[in-house]
Amino acid sequence: MPVMDGWEFLIERNRDPAIVPAPVIIFTAAAGLDAVALRALGAEDVLRKPADPADLLAAVRRHALAGPPRAGAG
Repeated sequence: MPVMDGWEFLIERNRDPAIVPAPVIIFTAAAGLDAVALRALGAEDVLRKPADPADLLAAVRRHALAGPPRAGAG
């Protein structure tokens, strides 16, 4: 993202209770990324670029169809 990375986005998102429930899928080319830490901050999924389009679609479906997002994510 031009203004902030995924870490910064999740931190800022967690400050706004109105948007915390929105599921976030991190899609990144960053090497050595700590997917566990990103999930702890509230990311629903972490996919690495280049990703198979089927994997991206599966992640979107999984989280779009999962019902209400996690309460208190982050």
